[in-house]
Amino acid sequence: MNGPGDEPALPRGRFAAEVMAYRPAPGQFVQRYGDPARALGIPDGQVVSLGGLGGSITLRLADPIKNRPGPDFVVWGNALYRGEDVRKRWAEPAVIEVSDNGHDWFVIAGSLFADGIPESHLVHIGYPKTNDAVWPGGFSGVTNLEFTCHDLTAAFSMNLSKTDGWSWTNAASQEDGLWGQADSTPGKLPLDEDWTMDDPLQPGIQGAGGDALDLDWARTANGGTPPATRMTNIRYLRLTTAVRLHAGELGEFSSEIDALGVPW
Repeated sequence: MNGPGDEPALPRGRFAAEVMAYRPAPGQFVQRYGDPARALGIPDGQVVSLGGLGGSITLRLADPIKNRPGPDFVVWGNALYRGEDVRKRWAEPAVIEVSDNGHDWFVIAGSLFADGIPESHLVHIGYPKTNDAVWPGGFSGVTNLEFTCHDLTAAFSMNLSKTDGWSWTNAASQEDGLWGQADSTPGKLPLDEDWTMDDPLQPGIQGAGGDALDLDWARTANGGTPPATRMTNIRYLRLTTAVRLHAGELGEFSSEIDALGVPW
């Protein structure tokens, strides 16, 4: 317990320790929030933008995530509830891929992967340079950026209300219908010292918020289940904006990432 004047105790657990790659797609926030180091350490409300569909960041944990019963890790973004209604939210989903070696990747096939087959959602997209203000820093001499990524726009849009602030809703369901993607659930900050992960299928925040992910949801490209031995030492996570939508004066949907971590 802290005494008067003591520094607040740091949250327990392990968090992202290194940025392995950062390749944002064009977007209105990629210059203002284009520092990938913002995704390291504990969640603090300081986010990095991945830009539009296909923009990504790859992070490494100093210690591996192991597949345990229930959720195994959390990704925090800057999703918001609309009017404190936990069934309505401003979300900008990112696909999460996990790896034990940084080369072989398995997709967390969340609720927007209706068929459970990641490769069926792969697309190739190109962005010609038309506006310097939305072009990622470090690519000033590049006139076209190309990405191969998972596009979940159609599944996400099925529950998206343009008339209600471009919020995603699952009011007809007793379970949370948006799980398994990053930047979909608000976080509870500052993070408690002894924070806990939420039940990702239960609407609302019960613990630290953010998106709690289960390695049991990992799939190979064709929808198969990875060997259990590949899920015992997950050190790398790749997060990629998964929707291509423009919300009028609010701008394009672009995933923002604050942190990722495990509480043990």
